[in-house]
Amino acid sequence: MVKFLKCSAAEKCLRSIFPFFGFVQFAHVVSDFTGTLSVDRKLLPGIKERLNKISEIIEIHILTADTFCMAKEELRGVTCEIHILEGTKNDIQGERYVKKLGPTAVIFLGNGKKDRKMHKASRIDVSVLTEDVQSMLLRLQMSWFVQPMMLSISF
Repeated sequence: MVKFLKCSAAEKCLRSIFPFFGFVQFAHVVSDFTGTLSVDRKLLPGIKERLNKISEIIEIHILTADTFCMAKEELRGVTCEIHILEGTKNDIQGERYVKKLGPTAVIFLGNGKKDRKMHKASRIDVSVLTEDVQSMLLRLQMSWFVQPMMLSISF
């Protein structure tokens, strides 16, 4: 289990010590929207409340191509910065966004092929596996791959 600790009242960040990785201080959570925070264009239950709680201690950035023009509506009331990726090469746009923030201070959440460059650019990256992906891996007898990482946030 990895435990995150809030920085001082003057700083908006999280600190943690990861096994085999060492001390890390984060200032930003960057997340993909489609398939990571939402399914069928709808924000997953409980995500809005969790994001707002986390936004009290760290900056949240949601990146999306917003193919169905639903992300802004679904994220209404969430304290975050929404960045719409335009045109093609969304992976490169996302990577540039992470690098602009300072990749050593970023935790990235993503789930797709277009997220690979952001996963690689971030200090810590978390791959989100939806139920569909988990069942496919289990059917392929790859249950060793479906092991969720336990994260806890201490305030």
